[in-house]
Amino acid sequence: MTDLGLRKGSIGVMGLDPYLPAHPEGRIPYPFWDTVVKQPTGADFRNVGHAFARLMMPLSDEEIAVVRHAARIGDAMAEAMVATAAPGVSEADVVAAATATAYRHGTLAPYMHFSSGPAPSASGQPTAGRFSSAKTS
Repeated sequence: MTDLGLRKGSIGVMGLDPYLPAHPEGRIPYPFWDTVVKQPTGADFRNVGHAFARLMMPLSDEEIAVVRHAARIGDAMAEAMVATAAPGVSEADVVAAATATAYRHGTLAPYMHFSSGPAPSASGQPTAGRFSSAKTS
């Protein structure tokens, strides 16, 4: 920081806020951030994540069209998953239906969190586990 002339003044920091579900404690690893704040500087570190996000949120008409296109593809993927899910069908088959739909629409879903059963949250790769007809509440 000294080499960059950042010993004094205000420094905006992004990545301190939680980004759920993958980064509940922020995106900056604690050991790195701890090293930064322990350096002897007069700098005032300020969390600017939300403020910067608000600046980035307004979209152009072209960007809105892209988001709507992506949403239509996501809807088609979800419909394919619902149509495929049934007792005896594996999680992998359900995800494969979504992936095939994405490819048919000219895109891909590089990684989808998907898990069935009584677990409280979905995480990990789909398994060969089969859906059952039992209902959980």
